[in-house]
Amino acid sequence: MLDQLIFFLELGFFHVLDFKALDHVLFLIVLALPFALKHWKDLIIIVSLFTIGHTISMFIVYVGLVPHSNNWIELLISLSIVVVATKNIFANKKSLKGYNRNGFYWIVTFFFGTVHGLGFGSFYRLVTPQGEAFESLVGFALGVEAAQLLVVSMVVLLNSILNRVIKLEEFFWILLVSALVLIQATRMAIGVIIEF
Repeated sequence: MLDQLIFFLELGFFHVLDFKALDHVLFLIVLALPFALKHWKDLIIIVSLFTIGHTISMFIVYVGLVPHSNNWIELLISLSIVVVATKNIFANKKSLKGYNRNGFYWIVTFFFGTVHGLGFGSFYRLVTPQGEAFESLVGFALGVEAAQLLVVSMVVLLNSILNRVIKLEEFFWILLVSALVLIQATRMAIGVIIEF
């Protein structure tokens, strides 16, 4: 049982940090960009919403309740990154500071987690032994959560260093990184559309 938990914990952790599929990391970057260190509790809650949505939808696929098209899921994943990056770009300084308390981003994060879980659910179903879904889901969710917290912590720490030490204008930094992520996410979405 412990081996099963550890296996899925590692699987969840490296699922997020899979640099062959950057969608997860890109989403976390644009999500965390407007956060300061003092908002760490809000960021943990938002990141946990992803994990909850991801876990629920993986379980739904595991029990066979949801048929899905991988192309549609990949497109929705790319578009959810586009939405958050675009929101960062077009937000004014004042509204961006209130970002972490804006319900829109909570909903987008939960949606992204749910869609992403649908995309990974088929693989999860293949590697999970019958009758061991609970232990597997718990391990996987803990791994996903740990990796996400690592990524957003790095983003917030980098924000703090650039803002306080290098004195880089925070709003400019958010715009620049969000624009770069937007370009990449748009390319991903176009690539999926071409495959339809």
